[in-house]
Amino acid sequence: MTLLEYSEVVFRHVALYAKARTLDFYTECLERIKKFPRLAHAPVGSVTADLIEAYVDWRRSARCGNTPWTINGELRTLRRILYYAEEKSHITKAPAIHMLPGCDGRDRVLTPQEEEAYLRETSGDLRDAAILGIETGLRPDSELFSLRWENVTDAGIRVIRGKTKAAIRTVPLSPRAKAVLEMRRSARLDDGPFVFPSKESASGHLMTLKKPHYRACRQAKLKTFPIYTFRHTFGTRCAESGVDRYTLARWMGHSSPTVTARYYVHVT
Repeated sequence: MTLLEYSEVVFRHVALYAKARTLDFYTECLERIKKFPRLAHAPVGSVTADLIEAYVDWRRSARCGNTPWTINGELRTLRRILYYAEEKSHITKAPAIHMLPGCDGRDRVLTPQEEEAYLRETSGDLRDAAILGIETGLRPDSELFSLRWENVTDAGIRVIRGKTKAAIRTVPLSPRAKAVLEMRRSARLDDGPFVFPSKESASGHLMTLKKPHYRACRQAKLKTFPIYTFRHTFGTRCAESGVDRYTLARWMGHSSPTVTARYYVHVT
């Protein structure tokens, strides 16, 4: 199937658990991708990083609608489609897709003062997820929100699947992270499998915390940042504490210590 044809398969799957506006977002981005036939009509297994770069170059040369925010939305859509294809073994490996820099805030590192101000404005799932994100570096959407109790052990949190083989790992738990998990375990109302259960989600677990998160940013008078910032804060704080890049690469689930090196840039 072409990328365009395969996207229909992916979106049918996404529709089972995602909110309508998420599917609308993917659909709008795909409409713009359709205008670049080399990519839209390429067999899904032949989509390469070079072809995606060619698409980005084409988009950036457009007279309008070419802001980094807009293009990054399209790249996230492509990443969702191709990661699904890899997960289902329809392709061997998804190509690396890098967001345009300087517009999504992922590389931001929270200071202890910012963290304290943020946590003062949070409670419940948001507060617990923020602390665990900062203390473990788990990817929020694919690892933290879907975390199962069976994968929380004395040795740490076992991540049993991910976008690469390196994502399968065990992340050690700090005393602070253990305290949050113990509190949530003791407060459980049933024997459900998820650390962050949700009755509103078809998946059975929490899917997003964007609304309360952005509200907490405003109330704390902080410049808005994505939830993924918690993961980047974890990596940078580990680097500041003297964790070597090979160990940190394992904890972060990176395919290479070279990827991890960016956390040491903040330190130097």
